[in-house]
Amino acid sequence: MNVRSVYLAGSTRKDEGPWVSIRAMIDAARELWTWTVENRWVLFLATVAAFSQLQYEEHGPPARLLVLPSLAIIVFLVIPWVASVLHDVRDKLAVFLAVAAGVVVLVPNMYWAHFPGGRKELIQDPTMLVLGAGIGLLLVIAASWRGNFDAGAWGLGLGDVKWWSKPVVVLLVLIGVGIPLTAYFFPEFIKYYPRYRPSRIEPNVVALLQYQLAMGIYMFCWEYFFRGFMLFGLARTTGPVAAIIIQAYPFFLLHDAKPEPELISSWFGGILVGWLAWRGKSAWPSFLLHWIMYSTMEVSAFVGRHYLGLVG
Repeated sequence: MNVRSVYLAGSTRKDEGPWVSIRAMIDAARELWTWTVENRWVLFLATVAAFSQLQYEEHGPPARLLVLPSLAIIVFLVIPWVASVLHDVRDKLAVFLAVAAGVVVLVPNMYWAHFPGGRKELIQDPTMLVLGAGIGLLLVIAASWRGNFDAGAWGLGLGDVKWWSKPVVVLLVLIGVGIPLTAYFFPEFIKYYPRYRPSRIEPNVVALLQYQLAMGIYMFCWEYFFRGFMLFGLARTTGPVAAIIIQAYPFFLLHDAKPEPELISSWFGGILVGWLAWRGKSAWPSFLLHWIMYSTMEVSAFVGRHYLGLVG
């Protein structure tokens, strides 16, 4: 090849430079689109998880008896449950009912989170939240029944009760002994709990028990989201080890306002109950552990605050 040929070839490559870049961008866009289509359901489930996480992080419910469980049902139960049904079911009526459930719960949720004055209004009168959560839950249950949805595949079933009941009993004994001692030796817990104001400012046992029932609903929704929807959904793509670690991380982050010992333990606890849920094929053991642990701390702090005088 002579000098002129080399020059002409170099000129051609230089002249085509912008077109080569455009073609490369088009090829990259096509590749991205192909990847998106191939992984559309994983991206959909991840987006739903991010949405629920954001709603809680930015617009989390206050310690109110009706508001707290209603928002938990909307954000941590119905919305991810709807996504699970849409992922697994192809029956048109079931899909319609699932979408309807999503719309029904999103209306009061958006009103709470983004409408000026909505939060204050719904705290004073939570009827919209309660009705939205209740109707949405009924609709997604109907969608699941119609579409023969396998709730157990997402951690909603009881799973292997014979297996998980044994470690749960052992852990509950440890909780019953360890939590009161923790509250006694770490006064920051008694300063932080109980969370419900009527039982915090005075020794109101009825208010304390009412709040534990509300927290039971809240904890079930919370555990389904992390140890059901996220864990079993992620495991389909990432495998169980990655799924257990991934679901533990946002769980840990949502404890950032808690006393430091609780924040630290939430990371290891999230991994432990994640493994327990996966091995037991159910979110129920983690729900029982989390709810009873929380209520034990509430009662311990209640006694320490009002009857032992541990907080002035």
